[in-house]
Amino acid sequence: ALDEKVEAGATFPFEQYFATMFSIMDMDGSGAVSLKEYKLMLRMYGIKLKKGKAKKIFQKLDKDGDGKLSREEVAEINANYWYSDDKDAPDNLLFGKFK
Repeated sequence: ALDEKVEAGATFPFEQYFATMFSIMDMDGSGAVSLKEYKLMLRMYGIKLKKGKAKKIFQKLDKDGDGKLSREEVAEINANYWYSDDKDAPDNLLFGKFK
């Protein structure tokens, strides 16, 4: 699915970017991103959300509802964040809602 999102002939190393993004988010190396890790990632980027908002966003990003974001989910979320034409797509909330 990720390859479909990236334009043919693109020179930016998207696969490396997504792998790096996941390793930044997966701070304990468990192979998945917990809500706690997601909140820490937001804080690292200086993103401040109202109380409870990060949890609501995380739940929307967690496509399979297992309480964590897998490597595949993070890759798809990032791809959709950058390439989706749907301004209301849940993946656009990755870094909170921009105004």
